[in-house]
Amino acid sequence: MSSLNVIQVDQMNHALRNQNRFYTETNDSHWNELVQANLATKHPGWEEDMSYFRVTAEGKEAFKNKGSDAATSEQFVKNNRLNYIKGVFTCHQVLSG
Repeated sequence: MSSLNVIQVDQMNHALRNQNRFYTETNDSHWNELVQANLATKHPGWEEDMSYFRVTAEGKEAFKNKGSDAATSEQFVKNNRLNYIKGVFTCHQVLSG
């Protein structure tokens, strides 16, 4: 694995802020890449096709040392979240009349 992608940075950050847990579909490609690279572990979830993912010590180090690319990625994620929220709000306004 060459570097963390934007989604992985965002989701690892989310996990680390939430008792190092991220609950999503078992076949999530972003988390499974992290598991293959020993940057995360996978644990059974409550639902059949869901799992908890946890960032490993090695993953925390990679996240911490993510460098300028990840800093740019974090800004990209923040901007996209804002654009998503604006889009939902605009859509809601249009639908509400």
